[in-house]
Amino acid sequence: MSWQTLLLLALFPFAIGSEAQTGVVQQRAAGTPVAATLVVEGGAKATLEKDAIQMVLPLSGASKPGTKFTVWLASPKNVRSGETVAILSPDGKSASAVLPWPIDAQGKREEDVGWYRVGYRVEWDGVEHAHGTLSIGAIASNLMELRLAYPKLVAPGLRAMACCWPKLVCRRARM
Repeated sequence: MSWQTLLLLALFPFAIGSEAQTGVVQQRAAGTPVAATLVVEGGAKATLEKDAIQMVLPLSGASKPGTKFTVWLASPKNVRSGETVAILSPDGKSASAVLPWPIDAQGKREEDVGWYRVGYRVEWDGVEHAHGTLSIGAIASNLMELRLAYPKLVAPGLRAMACCWPKLVCRRARM
């Protein structure tokens, strides 16, 4: 293989992934100016509440009048929930929505919500202008819960170490 082929193969995943990071798909006629409201996926936040998931999607620019933001949940088995229309903030810099907590086939509250994804779509004049998918596990600020395997062995004043998987970031703490 030549070095050009290897370089192309090395850059291909980045080129594919860069479109997904911006969350934009332009659907326009040739010569039409680009004026899309972009969702800044890197700033998206999800807060897990008792019976709901609060979503905030920051926007890169002012949205056009009549812009509609739609969000939904997708399970690890790719089963979609119903769609929810997000509300644009008064300053036009973000869209927020409250999604119902997912329920399993037996009607019980789903515990492993970190594996779920949030899909979104931005449209105006009945035409989709952007869409994307975000992982709840990547954007939820309160997803993890620390449980001690031997809570009887932990006492005030002792040192402990906690490691977070999958990055195995370890922290020392004084109890």
